[in-house]
Amino acid sequence: PDPSQIPLRSKMPSAFFVLLSLVPTQGLTISAPYAAAWRGVTLPAPRASVSMQVIAPERTAVPDTLPSTWEVPDSFSLASLKKSTHDETPLYKLTVFKSGRDDVHIVNALLEVVPGMRKERAIEIAETAFRVGFSLVGVFEQALAEEYAAELKNYHSLVCDVSPE
Repeated sequence: PDPSQIPLRSKMPSAFFVLLSLVPTQGLTISAPYAAAWRGVTLPAPRASVSMQVIAPERTAVPDTLPSTWEVPDSFSLASLKKSTHDETPLYKLTVFKSGRDDVHIVNALLEVVPGMRKERAIEIAETAFRVGFSLVGVFEQALAEEYAAELKNYHSLVCDVSPE
């Protein structure tokens, strides 16, 4: 017999109709081919497969900038990357000694003469000088250390020493 002549109920299981009757039909889409026949709708023929056009850039030639051979050293050391010592200027220590002045005078002198000196560090230097007898102010280039020492000696009457590190 012709399949279109067979009643729809005999083609589908009864559970499908029970399930279909429980679901509200508003907004419901049944994708089975017999559902379209059941509603009297004809389905369009399937479309051809979807293809996508891709625009690709033109391939450019890569310049040959890599060396033909590679020279790898037998050993590698970070010391070879360090600056040589002859290029560096020698550093000198600036030391202040305990004198007849009070520690507040030393703190004020250090804050005035040495740029970037923090108050806490100046107090620590003054306390160490009074407790031990001397204290390291800092390590500077020779000209700078001698300039700071001269100002501390001449303008603030402090005893200072500049010595190589």
